[in-house]
Amino acid sequence: MRRTVLASLLLSWAAAPLHAAVLNVPVPYTTIQGAIDAAAGSGDTVLVAPGIYAENIDFKGKAVAVQSSGGAALTVIDGGQLGPVVTFASGDGAAAVLDGFTVTNGLAGCGGGVYCYQASPTLRANVITGNVATADGGGVYCFQAAPLIDGNEISGNHANWGGGIGCFDNSSPQIRDNLIKSNASVDLGAGIALYISSHPAITGNTIESNSGGSGGGIGCAASSMPDVRDNLVADNTALYNGGGLYSTDYANPTIAGNTFRKNNAINHTGGGVHAGTAATITGNTFEENDAVRGGGVAVTGPFAHVIEGNLFLKNTAWDGGGLSCEFGSCAEVTGNTFQQNSVPSSGGGFSCFALGTNPLVRGNLFLANQAYNGAAIAVSDNALPEITENEVKNNVAGGGGGGIWLWFASPAIAQNEITGNQAQFGAGILCDDGAASLIEENLIEQNTSAVAYGEGGGICIFGGASPTISGNRILDNASDWGGGVNCANTAPVLIVNNLIAGNSTISFGGGVRAAALSTVTLVNNTIADNSADGIDVENSSIVTMANNIVWDNTPQEIVVAPGTPQPAVTYCDVKGGWAGVGNMNNNPQFVDQPAADYHITYPSPCRESGVVCPGLPAEDFEGDPRPAGAAMDMGADEFHAHLYSTGSATPGGLVHLKVVGAPGTTPVALFVALAAYETPVPSAYGAWYLMNPILGPLMLPPLNADGLQVISAYLPASVPAPYDVCLQVLMGSPLALTNLWVMEVR
Repeated sequence: MRRTVLASLLLSWAAAPLHAAVLNVPVPYTTIQGAIDAAAGSGDTVLVAPGIYAENIDFKGKAVAVQSSGGAALTVIDGGQLGPVVTFASGDGAAAVLDGFTVTNGLAGCGGGVYCYQASPTLRANVITGNVATADGGGVYCFQAAPLIDGNEISGNHANWGGGIGCFDNSSPQIRDNLIKSNASVDLGAGIALYISSHPAITGNTIESNSGGSGGGIGCAASSMPDVRDNLVADNTALYNGGGLYSTDYANPTIAGNTFRKNNAINHTGGGVHAGTAATITGNTFEENDAVRGGGVAVTGPFAHVIEGNLFLKNTAWDGGGLSCEFGSCAEVTGNTFQQNSVPSSGGGFSCFALGTNPLVRGNLFLANQAYNGAAIAVSDNALPEITENEVKNNVAGGGGGGIWLWFASPAIAQNEITGNQAQFGAGILCDDGAASLIEENLIEQNTSAVAYGEGGGICIFGGASPTISGNRILDNASDWGGGVNCANTAPVLIVNNLIAGNSTISFGGGVRAAALSTVTLVNNTIADNSADGIDVENSSIVTMANNIVWDNTPQEIVVAPGTPQPAVTYCDVKGGWAGVGNMNNNPQFVDQPAADYHITYPSPCRESGVVCPGLPAEDFEGDPRPAGAAMDMGADEFHAHLYSTGSATPGGLVHLKVVGAPGTTPVALFVALAAYETPVPSAYGAWYLMNPILGPLMLPPLNADGLQVISAYLPASVPAPYDVCLQVLMGSPLALTNLWVMEVR
């Protein structure tokens, strides 16, 4: 037992490190290098007093901490332009520490200030300034290296690539909490350059006022995969691409939570970021950046970029003030805010062009952007984005497309709210020169082109364009000509299943105007309460109409200019009557016309009075099946069991929940939840959408003689918005579920 204890003690003493030494400079060691050379054990410290030390030091693989006693401002290592000022090239690890020095006046091919070759040292609290590399890494150079670069100022350095920091050939440094400022490069990455599969973590730095060829702040290329997170990247300049950050040649950066402010790509694209390969760009702020294209961000090439949850604010460019998608990009652009961006040309918020450029643009807010064409969104040159579920509000175009401008492009535009925008032509949407989009299920409301010769408050169609306009609510728009929809010199245009109401003009065509040899087919629309006039046909345009309700437009329902063929009108309800097969002049019995509820009631003469027409969708403007009865209904609404709401869905507002079905239907059971399944759950009664917790059933009275039951309620003013109320009704015999209705309380 005694031997065992003694052996353990001896082994313990043998394993214990020798006492770490402190070697002082300049007394007794006159040079820093001399002290490093004299250091014997791991963990020794070379403690350097304030002064200027004219030398070039090499750690030679020693695990020694070289530390100043007075800090970087008072302790200078001057390399005298004789090579790198500091070298780590012998497998140095994290215990090789340089702490608290000004490192300056280095001149080398690579690594004018600090040279790291296959090493992983620690650089902390240094000022690395005024160094030059004729090739790469003016301030710090990393080759197959993984240093910790923490809390330094790296400023005023110069290189061909990587003026401040250059990382090459599988380097993976941690670059955190540094000030990287006023560095310059001829080519890539004035602040930081990454090349050949380098994978640094770049976190919490201020990267500002650097200037170079491409990538004023950061440049990454050749399969590098940096994680760029929570940095301030400001006032950097690139002569070509990527004022703040540039990626190319299969680099795949993750760019998250950063602020890119006032960066500039002088002659090309991406004032904040240019991503020429697949990049993930999430949760950043891009503010007041500038470029020729893509003031905030430009993405290009056949890559699936992810651009999600960013704020694009007050960026400027010639095209694409906030974001530009170019030359084959298939970006997912989701959940971003584009606000107050501006350009003199096209795409104040977002521009998209070139064949094969097919991004998904979904769930974004475009607010108060400005351009000549396409103040919020501009799509041109055969690009084919999917534009869906966006809010496009209060944008202003000097020319066309206050909300969206299409030129030789035919994207899908669906389920957007396009409201309060202004332009001379197409305040909501302008389709120009060959555009053949499907524009469906959008709210296009209160847009204005009411200036002299302004055309198309809601939608304007020019120059051989031939969109299909289906299932939209086109409400309360205003213009000089064509308040709701203006068609001039178009190819065949199909306008089907739309509610076109409350629009106004100074001159002609409050609801719809067809002019300049246009060919327009109107099927199953409700065109009501527009002024001046419901439909205006002029300049030898050819108009065909079926299954429409044209009612209470002032002063006339349909106006045909002299010398223009009479429109072919069949199976329409036109106030005052119109010649044609199946036409009538009967009150359509809307649910609540004064409150702009243009659903038809059960006794409406328009129910089951229409006819099958080519191009008529299998659903009405709300998604109810068409036909729901023995024959088609007239107008945008097909009478079918469903629910919806009207009124003010705001805290303290009065909302009206309306259940529709056959008169006398009972039972009627209402269910309420705060969330719904995207994909419904099949049940014996139909598709069930509501997620737990669920309130209900709340039993309602049988449906009235008009096939309607209305439940009115004030929403509590104390409930914080926003929130969604998800509703579904189970009713009838046999029991059947209605549609999901999501009431957005905002």
